[in-house]
Amino acid sequence: MKMQKVKIGDLVANPYRNIDDYPIDKEKVDLLVKSFKQTGFWGNINCRRVGNKFQIAAGHHRLAAIRKVYGNGTVHVIVEDMSNLVMLQRMVAENREEYGASSAYVEMESIQQTINAYGRGEIDLPEVPKDTKKEYVRDVCKRIYTRSTVAEALDMLTDSGQVNYACKTAFAMIDAVADGTITRGQVKGLSRMQAEEIVRQAKQIRLENERLAKDKEDQAAKAREVAENSTGAKKSHATRAAVKLERDAEVIKNGATKAAKDFAKTATTKVKSGDWSSRDVRKEANERKATVRQNIKKDNAKTARKHIADYASKVSLMISKHDKMHASMVEILQGDFELDANDTRKLQKEVDGLITRSTKFWDTLEAWQPKQITVKQKIS
Repeated sequence: MKMQKVKIGDLVANPYRNIDDYPIDKEKVDLLVKSFKQTGFWGNINCRRVGNKFQIAAGHHRLAAIRKVYGNGTVHVIVEDMSNLVMLQRMVAENREEYGASSAYVEMESIQQTINAYGRGEIDLPEVPKDTKKEYVRDVCKRIYTRSTVAEALDMLTDSGQVNYACKTAFAMIDAVADGTITRGQVKGLSRMQAEEIVRQAKQIRLENERLAKDKEDQAAKAREVAENSTGAKKSHATRAAVKLERDAEVIKNGATKAAKDFAKTATTKVKSGDWSSRDVRKEANERKATVRQNIKKDNAKTARKHIADYASKVSLMISKHDKMHASMVEILQGDFELDANDTRKLQKEVDGLITRSTKFWDTLEAWQPKQITVKQKIS
């Protein structure tokens, strides 16, 4: 580390900081300009030499102020050997100091830049413990990492060693952008708390829709099972029902992300305009989730009504057949005539047939019986 005089034109931004994404705050620059004019620049910018240029680790507002005060002149800066990881660490520290929790986008980009650098092999992260659960392991360009390894590298762990809130929120934003729930542009202008609330509620809306789709899939599976164990009209009916339920499930599942995306779009617009607070975000999300749950209830009620109607139809038909068989039996038993051996065998066959048909009737009746209906008494 040494103090060195360099041309201002040779000072360039941290390669991991996109100036377009992190716009320079004019008010901060103006205050620094005023300070430099009064007391001078003390050389408190750390940088590393790369070729003929000097990449600054942090202090981008100071660099902007230097250019305004000293133009294309020279200044003294601190030149030291810094790895890519150190450049990232100092950028993250600077962002934390300058933006705090006011910019979810800056925090998201800090984490994303770190992941990208790791994927390109420009930095190394702490090794992922072997006992880490698979669902926590991520990968980029076939290199594995976790939220914890990134947080450890960037000093974003709590005192107890857990990933801190800022890092968790940044990862939530990255995941939401990746699955299409929210766009990078929508994240811009949101505070950490606002962005976290919107993405969390959008995710819950998606999950509610996925639950509705799962409900349809379960119903379709049951219909398929009925079809496999049936014949004739019953088989055809069950097959058609399964096909429709599967189609409905696919439509709902495909629309789950769209529902979340539509909510996120509306919420970000309303929050940025000042029309909505976090409470309004939760209220709107709860109303949308309630609508999905209501649709589930309506759908289940519709299915139950259909089952009851089918059940009633079967009961009516079978009771009618049972009554006819019973009347025929009574007529035979009450007849005033003698039976020879052949007639006795026929009568016994008819009685056995009646018993068999009655048994099948009750078996079928119980198979069609919805949970909501209890048969209190069988017809004797």
